[in-house]
Amino acid sequence: MKSKLLSLFLLVGMGAGAWADETDSGGFYAKFDIGAAFQDTADISEFLGFAANPTLDLETDPGFRLGLAGGLQLNDSLALELESGVTYNAVDSVGGISLSGAGVELDIYQVPVLLSLIYRIPIGDHFSAYLGGGAGGVYALLEGDESEDDITFAWQVQAGAEWAIGENLNLGVGYKLLGTGEIEWADVATVDSLLTHSVLASIRLEF
Repeated sequence: MKSKLLSLFLLVGMGAGAWADETDSGGFYAKFDIGAAFQDTADISEFLGFAANPTLDLETDPGFRLGLAGGLQLNDSLALELESGVTYNAVDSVGGISLSGAGVELDIYQVPVLLSLIYRIPIGDHFSAYLGGGAGGVYALLEGDESEDDITFAWQVQAGAEWAIGENLNLGVGYKLLGTGEIEWADVATVDSLLTHSVLASIRLEF
């Protein structure tokens, strides 16, 4: 399953590169970001094939997020951005029961594919702020002794700031909130949604 995730991530990266070749060189940019990922407590409505009433809490440990995006600057302020990447969080507990104490390991991987609109706000000669939002889908993988996966709707909002250190190179810091629809991991669990907060450092290269 991990090899499938890597292959999908590389495929999106090659797609972004192909998009770069077909867009006007003055309006295209590529962006890479990396940072920490924190998931809100999620509600499990079904567990091991049985309805959970009330729902069970799903708690995860802090993890990480890697992202790759290609953008087309539509004008001085607006850009259209295609993004993918991967987030990882280990499951800490289910229904208040620690998995490590029970000798169980479960990991959650998310691979989103999102189309977003980004609005940039210049602040002086070298700084800018941005806001954005978009939607798409996410591949959600639950990996343990056996693996279960699902594909569902996803949305994202983001904000951040960038510092231009050259004519075409920008360093930035940002925040992203990734949300999903219902995720069904076969007979293991059904999660109403996942909310993942990420704090990221980024590099954006304009072409």
